[in-house]
Amino acid sequence: MQVELVGLPGCGKSTLASALEKRLTAEGHRAQGMRNAAKAAITAKQDKIGFLRRRGERVSLYGCLVFAHKNPELFQWMFRLSHTDFVALTWGMEALSQVGILQEHGDKDLIVMNDEGFLQRLAWNFTALGDGPEIAEISQLIPPDFVTLNLTLPTEHAYQRTKDRKKGIPSPLKGDTDTEALAKFARYGDMLDRFVAARRARGCVVIDIDAAPEMDTVVETALAALAPLLPAAKPVKKPRKAKA
Repeated sequence: MQVELVGLPGCGKSTLASALEKRLTAEGHRAQGMRNAAKAAITAKQDKIGFLRRRGERVSLYGCLVFAHKNPELFQWMFRLSHTDFVALTWGMEALSQVGILQEHGDKDLIVMNDEGFLQRLAWNFTALGDGPEIAEISQLIPPDFVTLNLTLPTEHAYQRTKDRKKGIPSPLKGDTDTEALAKFARYGDMLDRFVAARRARGCVVIDIDAAPEMDTVVETALAALAPLLPAAKPVKKPRKAKA
């Protein structure tokens, strides 16, 4: 089960994904972050795919090729619309590689929490599309079983949060003025909204989460919304008491 968190930088995607992973695991579910899940899946296969054992870049290339094989039209969109921006292309291909590995070797009972979601990277790379019909076309190609947690936060609020956090605003915006950065935030948010709307129109599961409250409240809201969709949990074994 793939759970993608989407939303503007600063809305708390990474914090929420980490908190959900801990809570779900404590409740008897198998949950893991996207990157770690892909790494574990490929590690389990490395003896059978020997050339992956020594070079990390081979793993990424392998994952991209698997993704391209399973999702050829979507891969072509991704490459065609970002091929002149090597930073965006590399960032996008990293996500494709992890998705490809999990599509090929992942455990279907594992709840994968992805805080740098596939839609997130698509929206960033495709901001030039505007309101064109391509959004619906691309959305039709995204695996339909992905669950989307859509974290909503006003643009100004999200931007201020990024300025207050330790790592600061996203690196592509660090040379911009506040006005320029806010404008890019708005364009990015608009593109995210269009992708999310296309997913919703397709009948995919989209859960809107208000990211403005304290994180504890956001976590409880997300858990309650996800509960009917989760695979069955296994009883959590209590640790034995040490003998006196």
